[in-house]
Amino acid sequence: MNRLYSSLREGILALRANRLRTALSTLGVVIGVASVVAVLSVGDGVEAMARARVGSTTPLQYVQITPVTTRQVDGHRLPVDDWPRFDPTNLDSLANRMPAGTKIHLIVEGSATTTGADGRERALTLTGMAGDAVPGLTILHGRLLTRAELASGEPLAVLSNDLAMALGDSADLGALIGSTVNASQATYRIIGIVDMPDLGQLKAIVPLTVAAAGFVRHDEARPRRFAIEAPSIEGVDDVEAAAHAWLASAYGHEWEKRVGVTLNRYRLKQIQQGLLVFKLLMGSIAGISLVTGGIGIMNVLLASVAERTREIGVRKALGARNRDVLNQFLGEAVALTCLGCVFGLALGLGTAFGVTAIMRAKTEAQVAAALTWETALIALALAILVGVGFGMYPAIRASRLSPIAAIRQD
Repeated sequence: MNRLYSSLREGILALRANRLRTALSTLGVVIGVASVVAVLSVGDGVEAMARARVGSTTPLQYVQITPVTTRQVDGHRLPVDDWPRFDPTNLDSLANRMPAGTKIHLIVEGSATTTGADGRERALTLTGMAGDAVPGLTILHGRLLTRAELASGEPLAVLSNDLAMALGDSADLGALIGSTVNASQATYRIIGIVDMPDLGQLKAIVPLTVAAAGFVRHDEARPRRFAIEAPSIEGVDDVEAAAHAWLASAYGHEWEKRVGVTLNRYRLKQIQQGLLVFKLLMGSIAGISLVTGGIGIMNVLLASVAERTREIGVRKALGARNRDVLNQFLGEAVALTCLGCVFGLALGLGTAFGVTAIMRAKTEAQVAAALTWETALIALALAILVGVGFGMYPAIRASRLSPIAAIRQD
């Protein structure tokens, strides 16, 4: 241990004795690490923006569980009487099967009528919900329904922007907060107005237990369905498998005849493939930067071996072992890499924030640098690995020098 510490100390002292050469070699590492950190940070930010856009515009992270309410016989659709009636008690048993971070919504939808500000009758889609609060909606006025409110029987409603404009003054939609909206025979107090992706559609979200009172009366089945949101695009397959396991335990091995499980598998595979290609692209650019910095370290250490051949010979003649010389030059490589990592991390973060600021100014895209601890640790670990890897050859070459030949060399 003492010999190893002594070798590393001598390596660091050698770097201090050649400050210009050390600064130039460290600059290569700084640029390499800064490039890695900047690329990964900008890449994480762009990926986060892409995931947010995908999640807000397409239901790719959702797995739907819907009861089968009809069966086909000789080309005719016939009603099924014993289709599964999901209720809030199923939420907990289903949630116990799901991966961490999964959100579950129990939903029922139906048509309702209301009276617009102009006195005309308007039709709207009334959605009753229980379970987790609905994420991803842009709040224009007021707030969203909480999980407790969704489970309560309180007649509250969150309106789409289009429905709010049909009911009130488009110049002051906030005035609707606290007022009421009639849906068929039911009345709900408005607590929020949100921007929904489906333009031109009049929609309202209310607690599940008070939704049926607002539906238009008809004989068609209104099955309750589960909408399960995976924590990420990559987690959709796990959520689907968990849903299959829950259905098999609840309805037996022939559950497929009673319940349908749907998701946009084709689009999901496209997005997953696109994200993977993006990650590989960012990783390859980062890898090239690291290799460039590693080559710089190797060249500097090879030049150091050539300059200090006689010094190495004297050390070995005085009793230094091959291992001691190897540790000394590896110590120099590690010291160079660690020093470059510190400055490279700071420079890379500054570059990433500057680049994303330019992106926002030029494109108005909501992208921001997003360097995680995992990404930073990976970048630093890879940088040290590359530094040691490229420093190994010069260190081995130095350790194998013959003492007599080294001393005699000019």
